Amino acid sequence: MILNKNTAIVLLVLLSLFVNKGFSQEAVDTNFLTGTWIFNYESSKAKVDIKTKERIDNLKVDDKTKFEEAYKNRKLTFNADGTFTQQLSNEKSISGTWVLNNKDVVLTMLQGNTKAFKIKKLSATSLVLKHENKGKSKMMLAEWNFTKI
Repeated sequence: MILNKNTAIVLLVLLSLFVNKGFSQEAVDTNFLTGTWIFNYESSKAKVDIKTKERIDNLKVDDKTKFEEAYKNRKLTFNADGTFTQQLSNEKSISGTWVLNNKDVVLTMLQGNTKAFKIKKLSATSLVLKHENKGKSKMMLAEWNFTKI
């Protein structure tokens, strides 16, 4: 079978669309996800929209300090057994379970409430989670940037 130039180009385009679609749906490697991650406040804050940035910048000094302390140096540990612990800089911690579904991770706290995140980036040293801001659970820092420690 001989393909003309136009047919070959169309086939290449279709093949590249298929390959890209398949890659974007690829499951996340849990070996990369497990371990302890430290929150990068500055890079996460840099990703907020202008309206949210203004809200953060206009917080009263005490409220702004509390807000920053709630995020800075936050640690998130994903254990291989499907449990997680999130430790805040004030030593308070939240525990629960995590479930991975393709490129989504759902955290279920021991109290029963859940937070769903899209995994935007995952490598051996970098994790970017995007909170699925739906309903009442909107976060000011919707994109969380972590570095593995």
